[in-house]
Amino acid sequence: MKYPHISCHIDEYELRDHFTLSVQERHLLAQWRKDTNILGFAVILKSFLFLGFSPRSKEDIPDSVVSWVSSQLDMDASLFVKYRWKNDNVWDTHLEAIREFSGFRPYNEDDLPKLVLWLVNRAGDHPSRQEMFSSAIKRCRHLRLELPAEKEFSRLVNSAWQQFLNNISQKITDRLPPEILEKMDRCLDTVPQETGRYEWLKARPGKSGMKSLKREIKRLEFIKEFGIREDIYLRDVPAETLKLLRDRIFPEGAYQIKRHPAHIRYALMAILLYFRQMEVTDNIVNIFIYLIRRIGKKADQSLERKLINNIRSVYGKQEILYKMAKAATQYPQAAVEDTVFPVVGEDVLYKIIEEYEGRELVYENSRAKEKKNKYSRFYRQMLRPVMTTLVFRANNPAHQSLLDGIALVRKYLDKKHVHYPQTEKIPEKLLTGDLKRMAIEEIKGVPRIVKHYFELAVLQKLEKALNHKEVWVERAFRFRNPDQDLPQDWPEERLNYYVKHQIPKRSADFVDPIYEELTASLEKANDFFGQRQDVYIYHPGNGEKGFFRIPKIAPGPDHPILREIKQLVLDRWGILELVDILLEADRQVNFSKYFYSTAQRQVLSPREIRERLLLSLLGRGTGLGLKRIHAAAKPNFSYEDLVYFNKRFFHKDSLRESIAALVNRILEVRNPQIWGTTTACTSDGKYLGAWDQNMVTEWNPHYQKRGFLSYWHSDLKSAGIYSQVKGTSEVAAMIAGLIFHNTMADVKSNFVDTGGQSEMGFAFCRFLGVELLPWLRRMKSQRLYLPDSGMKDRFPHLAGVLERPIRWGHVHAPYDDMVRHVVAAKEQTAPVDSILRRFNKNNPASLTHKGFLEVGKALRTIHNCNFLTDLSYRRKIHDGRNVIESWNATIDFICYGGESEIKSNDPEVQELTVLCLHLLQNALVLVNTVVVERVLHDKEYIEKLSAADRNALTPLFTSNMNPYGDIKLDLNKPSFLQVH
Repeated sequence: MKYPHISCHIDEYELRDHFTLSVQERHLLAQWRKDTNILGFAVILKSFLFLGFSPRSKEDIPDSVVSWVSSQLDMDASLFVKYRWKNDNVWDTHLEAIREFSGFRPYNEDDLPKLVLWLVNRAGDHPSRQEMFSSAIKRCRHLRLELPAEKEFSRLVNSAWQQFLNNISQKITDRLPPEILEKMDRCLDTVPQETGRYEWLKARPGKSGMKSLKREIKRLEFIKEFGIREDIYLRDVPAETLKLLRDRIFPEGAYQIKRHPAHIRYALMAILLYFRQMEVTDNIVNIFIYLIRRIGKKADQSLERKLINNIRSVYGKQEILYKMAKAATQYPQAAVEDTVFPVVGEDVLYKIIEEYEGRELVYENSRAKEKKNKYSRFYRQMLRPVMTTLVFRANNPAHQSLLDGIALVRKYLDKKHVHYPQTEKIPEKLLTGDLKRMAIEEIKGVPRIVKHYFELAVLQKLEKALNHKEVWVERAFRFRNPDQDLPQDWPEERLNYYVKHQIPKRSADFVDPIYEELTASLEKANDFFGQRQDVYIYHPGNGEKGFFRIPKIAPGPDHPILREIKQLVLDRWGILELVDILLEADRQVNFSKYFYSTAQRQVLSPREIRERLLLSLLGRGTGLGLKRIHAAAKPNFSYEDLVYFNKRFFHKDSLRESIAALVNRILEVRNPQIWGTTTACTSDGKYLGAWDQNMVTEWNPHYQKRGFLSYWHSDLKSAGIYSQVKGTSEVAAMIAGLIFHNTMADVKSNFVDTGGQSEMGFAFCRFLGVELLPWLRRMKSQRLYLPDSGMKDRFPHLAGVLERPIRWGHVHAPYDDMVRHVVAAKEQTAPVDSILRRFNKNNPASLTHKGFLEVGKALRTIHNCNFLTDLSYRRKIHDGRNVIESWNATIDFICYGGESEIKSNDPEVQELTVLCLHLLQNALVLVNTVVVERVLHDKEYIEKLSAADRNALTPLFTSNMNPYGDIKLDLNKPSFLQVH
């Protein structure tokens, strides 16, 4: 929620758009005589029109605004200091003239209730507290009402929001039949000294396995008994509002739920059951997929042990052969048992036979047998509960055979047949590879299908189809109907979406610039490789296939002046405590205004919220935890109070708002003369250790520990603009950060590593207006695609590295559907990883997928040409990657509690920890930005910095910070920036 204000670092474009005097406004100035009053009136007039109310004080108007207005009037900006502010006849006269000119008027007692009523009645257009706040500001501007003070205005919007939620709750409760209300009451009844059904209903699934699967299926069956249907009981309620109410009820226990009024209690329970049905269904599908994969892994491990035992050699076979030959030649007529066995030993000969027969083992057949054994003995027990609980669907007729196979498996699930009956129509196209060879057995000359082999084949196909959304599950969310992921109003609003997201309406307008860029890049590369360069193409063994030879990036120059600046910062402010850094960042941004209680009313004072919030951020972000941070800080409230605060006030949306506000503050205080301006960001993943009793945590062979991958976006001056827990793909996480960072950062390019790019990533970023700049791991073997057929001879110096021409027809045909998927990501109709999941190598027939791939191939070729031919381009990417590596290194320094391991098995707590860590690092960046600028100004170092020094200057350093030691949070403590 952003109340209007004028930024102290307002840019020239905003000054030109909002603070340039019009002809009518200049005529209005003629009625004032003194230059002081003329300038003062002009400044107040433009500020009033920008804000929608008169500025509260002179300090609210930045010097840049005064200078901009005074320059238009050819006056001295210092005259504004003499302008008399409020409580003066001149001020009253000026304000009256401004109101008459602008049409604005002060609000009266009747205006505010009318505004509240309008907000409540039109709440469907602004279904979140933040959107309602923005709508209230727009409504006041439309009615030409001056905005109340920020606190009063926030109270008014909060009142309207609570009325809206109350109305929604009453509407939902009125729709619920008595039998459902009775079941809800029974669910909330708790037995002393036992875990109630309500708490069990909300419990996490735990570590993936057979027990977790059965537990989640039992939970889903319990939820289904309530029969909560969105289209019946929750219709007409905005999705954003449903999510907010779900977040409100989830932290509450049964006792707290029963304290609500009846209409609120039942509405919240209905919403919780609706969301839990989708969440538990998703959990079941995730565990089901995990177990299907586990069959193959366990079979491979078992088969590997058997193969190792089979190929283990009998020692000394040459000597054994010599003894056998000598004994046989000496007594050629004697029996073997009389001549050979006494010399060699019967058991040794059997081992040799076993060894050589084992070498004839067919691996594929053995693997199929082993998978069938593992499945039949243990994993088949999951089939009946899953098949009877989940309903699988497919939109594409091409997957009908898989649905037929699932139906056949269901039909004979409880039958004890080894083979399917001959009369049954079996979709044999599902049987492929080793399973096909093993599944068909001849019984009395008639081919029959072995049931367990067929079930395995169906499970393998189903696992891939679920992962790629070719098959979807009813009542799920992440595995729901893929058509629901896309904008449902696309036919009606299609052209509006094109305009809103600035995407060319004609495919030719999108493709033609790429074609021209690709042609120009290849021509440049051909000329480059026609001369002898450090980068060249070589052909191993004089073969036709070529490879690139690229020298390493030489280390950059040293910057001793930057070490000197850091030392000056250390000498002036000393070692700063992390708690003081966080407190100073909060003073500049005021985090607490973004955190509000999910309860019906809020009783904590702003000071109490602030103290609990800062301690919670420290405890979670450093990894210490709430109990240790409470014990160390010794506040005047209990540990239970801190835990309750976290349940009620601590939410992902509030943290993301705080992070965005902190980033915006960093961008505001930055002096462009020192830090420059950048439209580039860099992103990468950081592996964090975590407990493994949940489905997010996995064993990583590279890091040799269990944990999860967090994904971070930072601009080139280390302001972290977005963070998240990575889902299924680094590319999806990269795209999500570019779309949802919600800061003032203007991102035009993004540096990534090999894992953060793909052909889909290149294409998606082009639609987003972002240039993707990856550092590819195997750059030497990259291929360059041609713009068109018949152009190969135009690039003779690129022989051996050229690929086929781009198939532009594959882009033109599905262009509208490609745009629809991009719009779905930007409009948040579904998670980005869910949208991208359907575009994969196992779905090559999709025309939309082919279109994205062709665009990606062309853009990657353009990037490769620039990378190979331009050293400054390579160095730019190299330097950008170093920024995010520095960010990742700082994570280990700040998240020191538990050695960067998150000691919680709750995925939501893990994500909250990542966001708190993100906020702490941005707080450090903000404080270091301010102190470095002060040192540079006071010591007159700005002129001493070269362009290379400015480029290397970063506020992300920890030499002046102490995260350890005593934690003394004193809200009344003077700011260290004021003391020094």
